[in-house]
Amino acid sequence: MSGAERLPWHGGVGAHDLAADSAVRPLATDLRIEPLSDDPDLWGGPVTDERYALIARLPGARA
Repeated sequence: MSGAERLPWHGGVGAHDLAADSAVRPLATDLRIEPLSDDPDLWGGPVTDERYALIARLPGARA
């Protein structure tokens, strides 16, 4: 047993859950989710799970 099953997001976390989670929200502003599941070229073929990028600005970061 690796211990990974004790991690809060063991098995994955959905995009909207991650964006709303208290671990991310206090650290970032202007959060947006970029869906990536619908582009089979990124993965070498179609996928059935949720794939995304969570994009955010850190407070005080230059644009």
